[in-house]
Amino acid sequence: MNDTKIDAIFEILQTITKDITDMKKDMTDIKKDMVNMKEDIQGLKEETKDIRLHIENVTDKNISLLADSHCKLFERLNGKRKILLRCP
Repeated sequence: MNDTKIDAIFEILQTITKDITDMKKDMTDIKKDMVNMKEDIQGLKEETKDIRLHIENVTDKNISLLADSHCKLFERLNGKRKILLRCP
C-alpha cells in the first residue's frame, strides 16, 4: 500500500516537473518574441522619425517657395497699381 502511494506521488511529481519544463520553454519563447518586438518597435521609431523629418523638410521648402512667390506677386501687383494710379 505504501508503494502505491509513493508511485502515485512520483507520477504527480513527474507531471509537475514536465509542466514546469514546458512552462520554462514557453517563457523562453516569450522572451525571444519580446526581443523581436523591441527590435521591430525600434525600427518603426526610426522609420517614423525619418518620415517626419522628410515631411518637415519638404513642407518647409514648399512654404518657402510659396512665400517667395507670394512676395514676388505682391510686388508686381503693387508695381502695376502704381502705374495705373499714374495714368490719367
